[in-house]
Amino acid sequence: MSTTSNQNRLGTGGVPWNQDAEALFRVKPISEIRNVEATTRKQIQDKSEELRQLVGDRYRDLIDSADSIVLMKSSCESISANISSIHHAIVHSLSSPDDPPRSPRVSFNPVGARIYGIACRVKYLVDTPENIWGCLDESMFLESSARYIRAKHVHSNLLNCKDNKNVLSNFPLLQHQWQIVEGFKVQISQRSHERLLDQTSNLGISAYADALAAIAIIDELEPKQVLTLFIDSRKSIMSQKLSACSRDAKANSSELFGGIPNPDDEVKLWNLFKDKLEFDMVLLDRDFISKTCSDWLRNCGKEIMSKISGKYLIDVVGSGYELSLAEKLIRETMDSKQVLEGSLEWLKSVFGSEIELPWKRTRELVLGEDSDIWDDIFEDAFVQRMKGIIDLQFDELSGAVDVLQSVRSIAKPPGDQTDPEEYFNRFQTGGGVWFMKPNGKNPVSVPGSKSHQPQENDLHSCLSTYFGPEVSRIKDVVDNCCRKVLEDLLSFLESPNAPRRLRDLAPYVQNKCYGSLSIILKQLKSELDHLYGELLDNKIKDDSPSVSPPAILVERSLFIGRLLFAFQKHARHIPVILGSPRSWVNEVMTAVNAQSQLD
Repeated sequence: MSTTSNQNRLGTGGVPWNQDAEALFRVKPISEIRNVEATTRKQIQDKSEELRQLVGDRYRDLIDSADSIVLMKSSCESISANISSIHHAIVHSLSSPDDPPRSPRVSFNPVGARIYGIACRVKYLVDTPENIWGCLDESMFLESSARYIRAKHVHSNLLNCKDNKNVLSNFPLLQHQWQIVEGFKVQISQRSHERLLDQTSNLGISAYADALAAIAIIDELEPKQVLTLFIDSRKSIMSQKLSACSRDAKANSSELFGGIPNPDDEVKLWNLFKDKLEFDMVLLDRDFISKTCSDWLRNCGKEIMSKISGKYLIDVVGSGYELSLAEKLIRETMDSKQVLEGSLEWLKSVFGSEIELPWKRTRELVLGEDSDIWDDIFEDAFVQRMKGIIDLQFDELSGAVDVLQSVRSIAKPPGDQTDPEEYFNRFQTGGGVWFMKPNGKNPVSVPGSKSHQPQENDLHSCLSTYFGPEVSRIKDVVDNCCRKVLEDLLSFLESPNAPRRLRDLAPYVQNKCYGSLSIILKQLKSELDHLYGELLDNKIKDDSPSVSPPAILVERSLFIGRLLFAFQKHARHIPVILGSPRSWVNEVMTAVNAQSQLD
């Protein structure tokens, strides 16, 4: 104690405070002493204010703590009373019916019950976003749309109650929460549309039905709109390849509305909504379904066969054989059970037995007819592609054969002074060929006989020598073009629609062949007229440098004659393609066998 008092009497630096003050008056002037006084007084005031704030905060904390304790006491008493009420209710429910009822200690408060009901409804709206998120995560689109409709009914009931203003004032969260719930309408619709476009292979029919039902509820669609939406989604899936559960009708009302006490109004609105939905979702007329599905199939066919990124999908098929193969694969796929695997049980329940051709049975049920859908979707496009292949082959023929260029390429070398008599004698050694019968026309020859193969090879060698390389080339190019066209056409005719295709394509092929040969013959005629004019000029102007020598004129004339003779007597497929279509199959098969023997 003496030590503490001694320290209090000491000033700064261990000097007593009274001595320190006296030293201050001796050393410092009056102005500085006043500054020290002002600074000291301000420090004293700041410390006093800080002390008052500290005491005040503690006092307010004590008051708040006391209020909290009072509220806790009130809540505990209320909870205790509720527990006692529950206890007496349980005891009463377990007692015998003869026991007199025991009145609970806490009396019923109608105002509190009403507020409690409103609070439960607000909580239902608060819990709705989380519930919908869970349903969307689990792909339960129908349940999410049903939850949204029920929340809409709860919100409507809250706004239409008598104490609307009090509800909005007591629960300011209500409007904000409903805006959050209302935003899920677009998400539910969007996610359901995405499910309809989902191409996951393990999704069953029920998953698509769940999404379709959710869209019908959330977007308030009519049955016709629902059917149109479904087939449009199937069409969208097809274009991309080119570029779930229903709610129990007998569910408890309190379960539907998340434990809201006495949700009579909400249940009534929900039942009215379901009744309206069932009334609107009537069975569609069979004619409407048939027409809608038929139109959808035709539109799908048009889209498949239309231009995609500037090109036709079918243009990748380059021959009649590939067209025939594509048709077989498409028909096999349509008749396969794997395509309609998800509908086999339903078809079995409808027809009462196993279904061997599910697509045919589905056509009978949905379209009401047994017509071949191929004719409406693919037939015209395949026929047009076959015509395009024919056009392409004859266009290639026109580019490969230039008769005028071949004839006029026969020219006399510079400085060649060939005597005309010597030039004519060169062609006498090639005689004896033009009267021989063309290959394959000898009646005594047996197709496929090996004994006649050397003779046929000798004849082919003689013909090549007689005609020359250019005539043989032109004849082979034209004849091979006709052969390829016939082979492609016959491959394409291997179809159930062969008679109709033959009636359409036979005249088309013959006209194309006739047109190509007519161009060649017109060129030959024009060149013959030109040669005839030069022969007349030779008689008049023997020494004219602009006139070709007689030997060249004769050789060009013989070239034209050999070419015409080759077309007439030794072109195998030109007369076939211009003849009766009935002879096409036999002639092509004979040519194929002969070619295989030569190879």
